[in-house]
Amino acid sequence: MATGKNCFKFCVAQEIITPPKSMFPLELKGFAARQGLCSEVYDDIYAKVVLLSGAKDLLLVVLDLTMVNTEACQQIKSKIMAKYPLSEEQIWVTATHTHSSIGLTSSVEGYQDYAYDKIMKAVDKCYASLESGSIYFAKGISNVGISRRLKTPDGKIKFAPSWDNEIDKEMFILKLEDSDNNIKCIIYNLPCHGTALGPLSLKMCNDFMGFANKYVSERFNGAVSIYLPANGADVKPKGSARRDPGGDFMKDSFITCTIEETDSIGKSVADEITDIINNGKFLKVDPDFRTSYQDVYLFGPKPDIKDAEEKFNVFKIRHDEELSKNGEVSHMTNYSYNRFKRHLDRLTSGEYNATIQVPFAEWYLGNDVKLIAIACEPSSQLGLMIKNIFKDDKTMIIGYTNGIIGYICNSVQHLEGGYEAESLINRGLAGPLPPETDSVICNAVKALHFDLK
Repeated sequence: MATGKNCFKFCVAQEIITPPKSMFPLELKGFAARQGLCSEVYDDIYAKVVLLSGAKDLLLVVLDLTMVNTEACQQIKSKIMAKYPLSEEQIWVTATHTHSSIGLTSSVEGYQDYAYDKIMKAVDKCYASLESGSIYFAKGISNVGISRRLKTPDGKIKFAPSWDNEIDKEMFILKLEDSDNNIKCIIYNLPCHGTALGPLSLKMCNDFMGFANKYVSERFNGAVSIYLPANGADVKPKGSARRDPGGDFMKDSFITCTIEETDSIGKSVADEITDIINNGKFLKVDPDFRTSYQDVYLFGPKPDIKDAEEKFNVFKIRHDEELSKNGEVSHMTNYSYNRFKRHLDRLTSGEYNATIQVPFAEWYLGNDVKLIAIACEPSSQLGLMIKNIFKDDKTMIIGYTNGIIGYICNSVQHLEGGYEAESLINRGLAGPLPPETDSVICNAVKALHFDLK
């Protein structure tokens, strides 16, 4: 179906993938602290598909889901490849990572087949309705996010607003126009978690990104607006951060925003996008589509049983105190107790994982504009490290793509510890990734770029 290097065509299609009413109530994903089931849909969730056709085809599938695991990505790709002449590296499957949705694969009976059918309908529409047009690229700034890694006076990392911590604020925009210069699609890539609606919310939607999409679409004559999650694993919406009334920064916190507050955050992002589109400097991309893919193996640290025991004992003491005092254990204490007990059991039995396998991929669009996709939750600092390899302001980092293995940070953050750094114990590693991981990732990205074809 590829149209040739000098004959660019594209199409964008979307399908609602909100579960039918018969599948409710169901469990929303994303927050270990969330309790209760979702019975209400505030706003529909979508499958959005973009087909770019030049010397080769690129097919982007973006799903308003919390995550899409490797198994689901493979199932989606297999269905597409069975019908269209595409290789795996020509297809990317991305989750927006809203924490007010569900995931794939899914325990909700019937949802997988339902979602896969809707995705294929959108893909079919794209192949049936290709039109000539152009791609434009621009870079801007977004102030939507704030670091959630607060360094305390004793040097530890607390999950709380860190107002002065450096984060990546770059926002990139890809604009697709038809041959009459009508904007048909706006793709924006920025680093921030979709967590304005916190664990107290039981309503399904695409968080602040869904509101941003609606505003952008309304302002640009119905153009399809698509959010691509960047390197924002350690970044939350600034609108959900609250300062302590007494001025104690150690008591600053994040809240569960109301729908109205989440709408306001989405509108602020739409305002930033609108400003870039109306006033930004756009580069017209000369399509020169090339792709590459590789599985990168990252080695975990040597097991530290003493450290694992200390961390488990913190929650064991809390667990036993709550049980003795209240006759029951709180949801989050029980979660942490079991999490670190499993971790300690793995280390003492020797049944931990020495490595994790992380898919990396690159799409080169032309004029040095490139997308680097990683099957993980990439931190702000990890993304900045990768961008620094190229130093060209044309490198988009795309997380939650082609699977999800957990958080990956840079070496400084892994050494500091904290929620993100410790997350890979859930994948069976003995602890945070060691410092040499930085060079492994940088070399892998360089090899990825060298291997473009």
